[in-house]
Amino acid sequence: MHYTDMKVLFHRQWRLVRLQGFSRTLSLQNQTHGELRGGPDALALSAGLWWLTNGLHSRPDDGSAARDIMCTVLPLTQDYANDMLTIQPRRAMVEHGDSLPFCAFGAYFLRTIIWPPTADVPRMQRGGVMRNSTFKYVFGMDYEALQRKFRPPAYIPRAMVPRARVGTQKGFSKRHRLDDPAPAPLLADLDIDLGGGQHDAGEDLPWDERNDFPPELEEDPGVQLTKLWNQFCCDLLQKCGNLKNQPLAASHCRLTMEERLHVTEDVYKDMNLAMVFHRVQWKKVSGQEWKEAFDIFFPPPKAPLRIQPQNYPSMEYWVKWCSMKEQLPIATANTIRNRFWQMFKGLMWVPKPHKDRLWKYMVNQDFRTFPPTYKDQAPQVIVSPASQGARWEPERVPGGDVVGEEEEASEEEDGDEPEVDRREWVNGIAPIPDRILLREEEEESGSEIDV
Repeated sequence: MHYTDMKVLFHRQWRLVRLQGFSRTLSLQNQTHGELRGGPDALALSAGLWWLTNGLHSRPDDGSAARDIMCTVLPLTQDYANDMLTIQPRRAMVEHGDSLPFCAFGAYFLRTIIWPPTADVPRMQRGGVMRNSTFKYVFGMDYEALQRKFRPPAYIPRAMVPRARVGTQKGFSKRHRLDDPAPAPLLADLDIDLGGGQHDAGEDLPWDERNDFPPELEEDPGVQLTKLWNQFCCDLLQKCGNLKNQPLAASHCRLTMEERLHVTEDVYKDMNLAMVFHRVQWKKVSGQEWKEAFDIFFPPPKAPLRIQPQNYPSMEYWVKWCSMKEQLPIATANTIRNRFWQMFKGLMWVPKPHKDRLWKYMVNQDFRTFPPTYKDQAPQVIVSPASQGARWEPERVPGGDVVGEEEEASEEEDGDEPEVDRREWVNGIAPIPDRILLREEEEESGSEIDV
C-alpha cells in the first residue's frame, strides 16, 4: 500500500475512533438525569463534544460561541509564543495576562474530565463557565431554561413570569386615577340633586376608601357622574383575566394595571383592538344587542334582582350605580341613565357582557379572532353597529409586541463596570472577558454571538 493511501486510511480511522469516543461519552452522560446532568460542567463537556464532532468534516468553528467553548474545554496557556494557539492574542490580552486555548501537538485534547465512579455524570473539571449566549447557541436555550428542563421545579419562579402578564384584579376594583375630571359634555348641564355625600377622611383608611370632600364643597353633579363613567371605563379592563392554565403567557389585555386605572372612553373609540389586547374575539352586533349590553352594564331602576353574578359586585362603578339608582327618584335615575346611554352609543366596542359574569373567554364560532391565525380562548368583545368593524394593527402599538426585559445591575460592588454583561453570567459566575472572544483584524466567521 502506498504511503499516501496509508495516511488517508489512518485519518479516516482516527476520525472514526474520535467519533466513537464522543458517542460513548454522550451516552454515558445521558444515562443519568437530574441536577448533575444539567450542571454547567457537564453541559460544557457536551458542548465541547458537539463542537469537536462538527469539526470532523470541516474546519472547526471559530466564531464567538466556538471561542467561548474552546476557552472552557481546551487546555489553556499564557505562552503567547505557542504556535498551537487556537485564538491569536490581542494587545488587550497581553496586557491582562489572559490564558488562551491551544492544541497540544497539533491535535485537540480536552482539559481534565471527571469520570465515573468519581462522578455519576462525566463532566469537565471545574474551571471557567460558558456564557448564557453560548448555551443558547448550542442548546437552543439559556442556562436557567436548561436547569428547569433537567430539574423541573415544584413551582414557577416569579422571574419566569413575563412582564406582559398582569395579575387579575379579583378583589374590589381600584379607583380611577383621574381625580379631578372636567364634566363630560352630556353631563355638564344636568340640574339634579344627587343627595349629600357621606364624609370619612380618616387617615387610617386606604386612599381608595376615603370620602374626604366636606358637604359644603360637594362636587358638581356633572363631575360626580363623569367620575362614575370613568370608573365604568376602567373597571371593565381591570377585570380582564389571563389564559387559563398558562401562567407564562401574556395577559389577554396588554395594558398594565396602572394603565388600566387611567383608561377613559377614548380607549373604547379606537377600533384597533391591538392597542388593548394581545388576543381577542370580536363580533359586530345589531342595535338591539348593543342596547341589551347597556342594560346589563347599567340596570334600570327597579329592575328585578338576579342571582349574584361574578365580577360585577366587585366593580366600584356597579356598586355606586346600583346604590344611586335605588336612592334617587326614578325620574332622576332615568335622566342620568339616558345620558349614559347617549355616551354609551358613542363607544365603538365594549366587552360582551353576560348576566352571570362580565368576561367570557371560550371559543365562540360567532366571533372573529385577532390575531387572525389565533384559534384558542380569548376575551369576547362586541363592536358597535355604528362602527366600520374592528382592525388589527399591532405595528401601531407603542413598543410593538416586544416585552421589555428587566434591567439588571451593571455595576459591581466596588462601582467598576463588569467585564461581561451580567445577563451572560451563569450560577453567579462571570464567564471569560469579552476581549478574548473579539477579533481585531481577522474576518468574522462561524458561530457569531453578541458580546
